[in-house]
Amino acid sequence: MANRTVAALDVGTNSVKLLIARITPTALEPLEQRVMVTRLGAGMGATGVLDAAAMERTMAAICQFRMACDQAGVEEVAAVATAAAREAHNGRSFLAAVSAECGVTVTAIPGVEEARLSFLAVRRDPAWAALNGLRMIDVGGGSTEVVAGGRGQEPISRASIPMGAIKLTDNYLRTDPPAPAELQIASAAAAQAMEQASLPAVLSEPVPLIGVGGTLTSLAAIDGPASRGARKIHGHRITVEALDTTIARLSSMRLEERRALKGLDPARAGIIVGGAIMVREAMNWLGCDSLQVSDRGLRWGLLYDRFLPQQD
Repeated sequence: MANRTVAALDVGTNSVKLLIARITPTALEPLEQRVMVTRLGAGMGATGVLDAAAMERTMAAICQFRMACDQAGVEEVAAVATAAAREAHNGRSFLAAVSAECGVTVTAIPGVEEARLSFLAVRRDPAWAALNGLRMIDVGGGSTEVVAGGRGQEPISRASIPMGAIKLTDNYLRTDPPAPAELQIASAAAAQAMEQASLPAVLSEPVPLIGVGGTLTSLAAIDGPASRGARKIHGHRITVEALDTTIARLSSMRLEERRALKGLDPARAGIIVGGAIMVREAMNWLGCDSLQVSDRGLRWGLLYDRFLPQQD
């Protein structure tokens, strides 16, 4: 198979992510990565529909990324949308408009497929490829995916929980800074959402928990590397104790203070407390006292799945 330049586009509830890569017969070599926070799912919990301004922001980001693909000589774009687009009453019409305006076909995928692709990104990562098994959480804006798997690239079990950083924030964290009662209610809501899902399989031996997504990489930056001047996010370990400290710190700050916090993208400041609560409750649910952070995610899994399949 000749080398090809391809791209993956992940249209999420909070952000649009682009990965342009060169695919060789044996490897995926990243060439360019971009993220734009567009908050597609903002306010959707109250209305069930995508907001006009949110759709406009997201459409602009997708069209911009499509032009970047053209400039990079991308031969094929694999594009998917997650919770906001698949749940909104007008999600299908929005994606049809994206196709017409930007010239890229975006498919809304089920939560369990989102879980599988995110797991594949971790399972194929050299940092964890040799493990006998692992578990993974992907905290997004509109949903949280939890997966368990052995040595193969297919999960043993997976769950998609319809609660994420934006939903938790919009529904329960409405004051600035969040009131203690709001934090308690948000934590209880996150825990309840997880308890309603099937707990991923318990593997035959203890295995690492890997976390992916913008919430996790932001928490990793806040937890230490950025404050020490380093930018090593991939593989960073976060303990429950450190996460509780971070939640207490972030929830005591006003929004403008969080926006100025070193290591945190200002565009994520409004939902980082909700995202951190989702991570903590997922760790509690799984009985894990620490996790490792991956700065890769669904878009990596999408490229592996579409262009570089590997047999177990």
